[in-house]
Amino acid sequence: MEVRLKRVYDPESPGDGFRVLVDKLWPRGIRKEAFHYDLWAKRIAPSTSLRVWYHGDPAGRWAEFRRKYLDELGSSAAMQDFLDRIRTYPDVTLLYASKNRVENHAVILKEFIKKNGEFTVNIALVEKGVPVLGVIYVPVRKELYFASSYVGAYKLPGIDSSSQPSMDEMKQRAIRLPIALAHQGVVVVASRSHQTEETTAFIDNLRKQGKPVTLISSGSSLKICLVAEGSADIYPRFAPTMEWDTAAGHAIARAAGCEVYHIDGKTPLKYNKEDLHNPWFIVKPL
Repeated sequence: MEVRLKRVYDPESPGDGFRVLVDKLWPRGIRKEAFHYDLWAKRIAPSTSLRVWYHGDPAGRWAEFRRKYLDELGSSAAMQDFLDRIRTYPDVTLLYASKNRVENHAVILKEFIKKNGEFTVNIALVEKGVPVLGVIYVPVRKELYFASSYVGAYKLPGIDSSSQPSMDEMKQRAIRLPIALAHQGVVVVASRSHQTEETTAFIDNLRKQGKPVTLISSGSSLKICLVAEGSADIYPRFAPTMEWDTAAGHAIARAAGCEVYHIDGKTPLKYNKEDLHNPWFIVKPL
């Protein structure tokens, strides 16, 4: 799905696809009978209190406004309904009235839509610097990854808050990780469009070894899960992360027979350090 942004005062074009007005208030100077839109999604616009607060000092409050609006979207049932409504359209245009094309709520909404399918909730238990239990939930996909040193690693599809199965029931329904998948060459988890120079060099080195390389892309902690489940062979990370970004996935990887190493490929990451930043790392099977 391609998501575009356009002011309501800009001319309509055939490439707009499904046109969604995302302002809470009807835009000034626009006659409803003369304006083409397919949906007025006023329920996912910023709350009145947040909008009024932001307009008091737009330049000084943009960063905090972005954070607060993302929080509102993340807890909004209307947002989930909206995503279900638009996901079948190949082209969606978000329409807004703001004169500022760079800093407005539609920009934040587009960001949320693009990342929402890979948003995860991560929980980890760390003992003596080692992650021993991990839970990662993907709300949009209704997928749950869970693992511990004692029960192994599992992937459970089709679960949401309406069901509360016991651990035994979850294990019976879940898929044990890793899943045996046959790959031709090496499957690497990496961004296709935003690779660091170090990531590109790492992939080039694999190719120089005569190995066909396939790239797959994913967001958030799901990259580690792809290696843990066997969908990918390796995940090199040459960019900043924090301990809370990786601890749950690390526990799942360990329980699935993988490890998260320093970039030397030998030393596992440690947690509860004084500095919570992770070093560059690589995820691969033991």
